[in-house]
Amino acid sequence: MGMQPMLYVCIPITHLNTATPLLGRRAGLKECGFYFRGRTQRFLLELFKIFATLSPNHHHDILQILEVILCTRKT
Repeated sequence: MGMQPMLYVCIPITHLNTATPLLGRRAGLKECGFYFRGRTQRFLLELFKIFATLSPNHHHDILQILEVILCTRKT
């Protein structure tokens, strides 16, 4: 159904904070890792800006996500 824009992000596995380092092993079922570094906020802001420019639908999705974030912070 036409072209669909995609955004790929590569975060090195060594930059994920997990209970046990992931390097050299398989992640467990539903295991989570967190990516918080010094520039994380700027990185996420740039990702949001790029994603929002991919298509009108993506733009709408980002606006909805930001609305949820802003409403959550007020309470």
